[in-house]
Amino acid sequence: MQVKAKILYGYANEDGTWAIEPIFDEAYNFSRENPIAIVRVGDKWRFIDKKGNFVTTYLYDEIAVNFYNGIAVVKLDGKWGEVNEQGEFSETIK
Repeated sequence: MQVKAKILYGYANEDGTWAIEPIFDEAYNFSRENPIAIVRVGDKWRFIDKKGNFVTTYLYDEIAVNFYNGIAVVKLDGKWGEVNEQGEFSETIK
């Protein structure tokens, strides 16, 4: 019987060893300006640092723009807004 295994994403070091184990359903590269990446677990999105730690406590519906000048554009509980690197959300986009 053919069975498709769940594919998970992680981050590897240059030598091929895991820097961050593959636990994400989707993962994007770290930003050049800020060492923060966007990842998805289930149907929610989060930000991680290069050690795999979650940067903010919220689970976002969507992330439109990764951090740039300390601000990211996110959708939280159906509302678009901005979040800073301390995780403070501001509903500034109507």
